[in-house]
Amino acid sequence: MESVSIETSQALTRKVILPLAALVAGLLVCAVAGIFWVANYQTNVAITQQARLASRALRIQSERLAVSASDYGYWDDAVEAIIDKPDRAWMIENIGAGAHKSLGIDMAFILDPSGQPVFSYLTQIDGAEAKVGVEDPAKLLAPGFTSLYRTWKTGPAAHAYENVIPYADTAAAVAIAPVRSWSDANRPATGYAIVYVSVFGATMLETLARDFELRGLRNVGSPADISNALAVITVSAEGASTRFAWDPQTPGNGLLRIALPYLLVLLTVFGLLAAVMLRHVIASAQIISDRENKAACDPLTALPNRSRFFSELERAIGRLSPDQPRVVVMYIDLDGFKKTNDTLGHASGDALLIEAAARFRACLRASDLVARIGGDEFAIVLSGKADHSLVQLIGARILLSMAQPFELAAGSAQIGCSIGIACTQDRQTSSADLLNRADRALYEAKASGRNTMRFAPDYRLEVEGDMAA
Repeated sequence: MESVSIETSQALTRKVILPLAALVAGLLVCAVAGIFWVANYQTNVAITQQARLASRALRIQSERLAVSASDYGYWDDAVEAIIDKPDRAWMIENIGAGAHKSLGIDMAFILDPSGQPVFSYLTQIDGAEAKVGVEDPAKLLAPGFTSLYRTWKTGPAAHAYENVIPYADTAAAVAIAPVRSWSDANRPATGYAIVYVSVFGATMLETLARDFELRGLRNVGSPADISNALAVITVSAEGASTRFAWDPQTPGNGLLRIALPYLLVLLTVFGLLAAVMLRHVIASAQIISDRENKAACDPLTALPNRSRFFSELERAIGRLSPDQPRVVVMYIDLDGFKKTNDTLGHASGDALLIEAAARFRACLRASDLVARIGGDEFAIVLSGKADHSLVQLIGARILLSMAQPFELAAGSAQIGCSIGIACTQDRQTSSADLLNRADRALYEAKASGRNTMRFAPDYRLEVEGDMAA
């Protein structure tokens, strides 16, 4: 019998354990390589998205300038003071100093129909001194300005044009708009133009870095600075170029910091278990399977527990699509449970929780998930077609159901509940962040008198957007 047992053990080792060990080892190696690949991919995607954001941040400045230049040019006073009765003092006060004070522009020009300057107002970048004259923007802003002016000159007469072009050792937002009459629609195009320029100096770059979360946004010129920068965008025109860099967010590095310690622990545990598996692989597998099943459920209510809830919520977020456009989370706290537990005893409190779990299930669809997060706190995941009216209906059902008396062995108990609601349409949302938003809404519900529901601010914005659409 002992010989048979040894042969059986050897056969099991050769046919099952060793291939299984090799498979697990291969999977672990693939997992490590996969995590490094995913981390690198996440970082590259994040940098690409930030590069688009950085380019957009620069372009927004020129688009704002175009609107401002159009406002100043589409003005009867401008037609009179620039063309009909040239008034240099008016130009300084309105087109130059006034625009600098109200808009923060660094340069202002007025060009005649032939493109020659008739007025210029220049400030020192990040300074206060102004210089009034007839400087030519084609020379100051070469080479990018010439092509922009040519585009404006050949385009529709009423349109403004803008772009971001290289300037000195940085870049500048430039806008060109026509000077035209507001009241006389029949007056032909004058051919005169207002040019506004904002230079991306240190102050503006600091503002953009703050507003668009582009940490350390700066101009880089030397090859060493460019090669050392992780994130760079280029502004170019007519063969000239300048580059901007920033310190990008690198989510892949964060993933590695979180995952690698666990992987190292996993590899260590695997090495220890490999020796034990020779005799206990089948029993251990059964034990692990039983523990996993138990670990996923709350032992009192038989509802999914906190761990299972987060797993299912992550899956629901990962399934977001046009057919399943949003995931809604309800965070629920029983109002008055502690009083019942203290008055009628812990056994009655347990019975109340079991009955509450049954009532929650009765209020939900088959596709929805309710879990016990801990104590008298529950959480619900609504996925699929969970529009605002359905969310309100389910919330009202829960409030009404929890308000009904609980008939317990030790007596009747009257409780209620408060509900915080949050949602997401973004597959990048983390389950913890979504639950935290619902938790903050729950706090508002409890603060407003309990036995009610409140929506997270982002949920309200989304509903308003749906209604507007």
